[in-house]
Amino acid sequence: MGEGWGGKGLEDNRTGNVVLPNGRLVITFCPYYRTMSPLLYMIMDTTMTTPIKSTTPLPVLRLLGKLGGDIRDARLRRRIRTVTLAERALISRTTLHRIERGDPGVSIGNYSTVLFVLGLHDGISDLADRSRDVLGLDLLEERLPQRVRVPRRSAGPGPAGGQ
Repeated sequence: MGEGWGGKGLEDNRTGNVVLPNGRLVITFCPYYRTMSPLLYMIMDTTMTTPIKSTTPLPVLRLLGKLGGDIRDARLRRRIRTVTLAERALISRTTLHRIERGDPGVSIGNYSTVLFVLGLHDGISDLADRSRDVLGLDLLEERLPQRVRVPRRSAGPGPAGGQ
């Protein structure tokens, strides 16, 4: 077992992998990884093995899945091959497949670019438009003052001060 672990993980002697107490597997087949600090192992554990979908709410996953399916349908209606669309959008074919599956890990810029290439980009600017934010407008209306008070004039020197 690596010296920096201090008994916090169990090493599988056959593969050299370390299984952390939380059940996560850290692959340590490279000799360089064996010399890393436990903090780096924990960073690897939390960033490399945790899928993005676990933090994405289910309704958002459904919306992205629908958006991806709609993008795929639009591509097929236009009879555009995946290679061609990926080239026009300046992304890889793998990224295009992830978009068509509704992967939440793909950037909104890539989704927007694909929509632009397909000619479906008009509605993007209206997604969070102020006029469509009913809840935000209601909250803003609640914070409006009931009446407006005119500030009092100071009794300092001046024409109204009585000099």
